[in-house]
Amino acid sequence: MVFVSLDDDKEKFIEAVKQFKIPFKNARDERGWGGELARQFGVNSLPFDVIIDGEEKIASYFIEDISQLLLSQER
Repeated sequence: MVFVSLDDDKEKFIEAVKQFKIPFKNARDERGWGGELARQFGVNSLPFDVIIDGEEKIASYFIEDISQLLLSQER
């Protein structure tokens, strides 16, 4: 799991990661809404979820699907 922020303020981003104790990888695209990450994934609101499978393909845009997707990968 990766947390990606579109925050243009590096210090605020670092503080938010600490404050909310985000336990996974963290990245920041300082270009925000106009950045490559937002454009490639079609981000149009926040929070925005993308689940990428083991074949590096988008499996879902809904975090609620993650349990079922993980179960299907175990088979």
